[in-house]
Amino acid sequence: MSAQPAPARPHLWWLIGAGCLLAWHASAGPHLYDAGELVAAAFGLGGAHAPGQPLHALAGHAATLIPLGPLPYRLALLSVITSVAAAHMAGRLAGAVVERAGLADRPAARWVPDAAALATLLSQPVMRQAGRVEVYGLAVLLALAALDAILRWGAGGPGAGRALRVAGLYAGLAGSVHPPTALATVAAGAAVLLVARRDVLRRPRALGFAATMCVLGLLTYAYLPVRARAGAAMWGEPTTWSGFVDYVTAAAYRQNLGGGERSLLEHGYHGLAYVAWASGLLPVLGLGLLWHARRHGTAEQRRAVAATLVAVPATCVAAMIIGIDEEIPDMVAYAAAPVALLIAAGAAGLVCASPAGRRATVATAALLALAANGPALPHLLEAVDQDVPALESLAGALVDTPPPRSLVVVRSDFVAAAWMMARETDGARPDVALLVSGLATSSWHWRSLARHPAFDGTPARAEGADLHWQYTHGAMRLAIGKVAIAIGPDAPVDGPGTVAGPYRLLPASGVVTDAVCERCTGERVARYIGDDSAAGPGGDRGGALAVLRDYEASRARRLLARGRTALGLTSIRRAVRGIPEDERRLLDGVAATQRRATPPTVEEPGTFMLTREEAVRLSAALLWSVGEEGRASALLAGQLDRGEPRALLQLGWLRHFDGDDAGAREALAAFVSTAPELQAETSPLSEALRAGATE
Repeated sequence: MSAQPAPARPHLWWLIGAGCLLAWHASAGPHLYDAGELVAAAFGLGGAHAPGQPLHALAGHAATLIPLGPLPYRLALLSVITSVAAAHMAGRLAGAVVERAGLADRPAARWVPDAAALATLLSQPVMRQAGRVEVYGLAVLLALAALDAILRWGAGGPGAGRALRVAGLYAGLAGSVHPPTALATVAAGAAVLLVARRDVLRRPRALGFAATMCVLGLLTYAYLPVRARAGAAMWGEPTTWSGFVDYVTAAAYRQNLGGGERSLLEHGYHGLAYVAWASGLLPVLGLGLLWHARRHGTAEQRRAVAATLVAVPATCVAAMIIGIDEEIPDMVAYAAAPVALLIAAGAAGLVCASPAGRRATVATAALLALAANGPALPHLLEAVDQDVPALESLAGALVDTPPPRSLVVVRSDFVAAAWMMARETDGARPDVALLVSGLATSSWHWRSLARHPAFDGTPARAEGADLHWQYTHGAMRLAIGKVAIAIGPDAPVDGPGTVAGPYRLLPASGVVTDAVCERCTGERVARYIGDDSAAGPGGDRGGALAVLRDYEASRARRLLARGRTALGLTSIRRAVRGIPEDERRLLDGVAATQRRATPPTVEEPGTFMLTREEAVRLSAALLWSVGEEGRASALLAGQLDRGEPRALLQLGWLRHFDGDDAGAREALAAFVSTAPELQAETSPLSEALRAGATE
């Protein structure tokens, strides 16, 4: 007598428990990357950055109506619910693959849905989105629902035609949340069509019905022009056909396709490798076992397995095209759908490790290992703990500090999004003109400034290193002498003006003085932002700490330039938390004996905002600028002892600025000898030394 079929679904009790744990630690205030603007779009029924994410705005608005905590927390709960539901869907997929492949009689089959669901939830592409405000939980849930329907259609049998139509609808809805995730479902459908359902090519009407359902799902994008006509905030001009097309096709981001240092082929290889790694690797073995087991099944079972096997690599298309940067959770999310499908199929295949009629020891052990998802465990705690109170403190200082009717110039995602959220959800600071330098070349962004008396919505251009800064300086030229200008922590820190917490202020009078606004909100709460930073979590892979370090570093540079040495070094001291305390004490008790220009800080290519070791090198440069060469060298020596060779390159810059070019060349040679793979980073200093030699 054969065993009972494996359960089609994972058990709900532990999924509910996992959801409660994630909800307890979900973000409840301003968070990293796009969180603030997504909260603003959901609350005001507006549009976020291209392509607009209309379905997330609608679902998010419904979430804001639930009277449970702050508005950002309600949106984060939407991420929790959809991520847990996506894990449940992955478990259902795994159970369905077991049954369609004829493996339900295997002794470990009953554990497959739970193992697949847990492994999916723990995987970094899903877990890193689960407690923060983002679109990816909803997108992967819809994509997995589409993939489930595609595999039911691929298996054939009664209801296959309806399954194809359902898949089309879910794919369209996924496209209205995150088009690259929807692309994975379309690619999987095409692969299944060519391998398992070529018979449908003789009856194209079925494909036409599916395409029609997909278009129905995509009609959600009609929300954008409708809401734009109603006056809702948008990141584009969807009220015209050309503006609508540019918005929903993300014309502003097309240059990112296949961008970076890797070729398209390298992107593809890296994307596939990441999907395999993020799944925990064991599912790849399970996929091989599933392929081997297909030979022993019936024709229907072989077709169902073939559909599953071709769907898995096909879903990787988005991850392969765009590439994966593991430090950025938004990039990692592109791999969520293929990782979940690989886990589901691999878990089903692992039951073949224990033959029918024998003990399930090997297969059960394999499923337990798969469920644990080993590669995800080192980052699990930080992925769960998403609430960062220090970011809320910083956001409050950003919004409250600028003088009335001022022009505020910002650049980074966090600062801009914190402003957008505060203005939309709280009605904060309607008097201020907010210019995001990255959007300064967009005419619609200039029109958003027209309600301010200094602007009429017409773009203005001045000098600058690139187009964005030319238009940014054009806006500042219109405002100077009329209203105050607050230049944010993410904009260039050098130049005259009054230091006010995260800003450099240029007064409305146009008479610029180098001072510190002791009574400004930003200065009064600066210490508390640092205290919150020390007590709270680091955010996604230290992303929140990087934002806070960047704020502290820019403030420190501005303070030292105005002779406030002790206050400036106290600020940068907070940015280097984590290094040995005896090294941090080098920043205490400094009485400036001289003030010089600050040498360049050696940066790490490709890092987000400011790393701790970059802050250490900046600290050394600041100490050198106030005449503390010995302390600066000691700080760099400690960094070198920790295994960071860029300390030698920084030392070379200090010696060059000291007029000791021979010593700079010695430090440069030591850096190349210690880290030859980083030789490309020596170019700026080498050129400076050559220029000095020719003078």
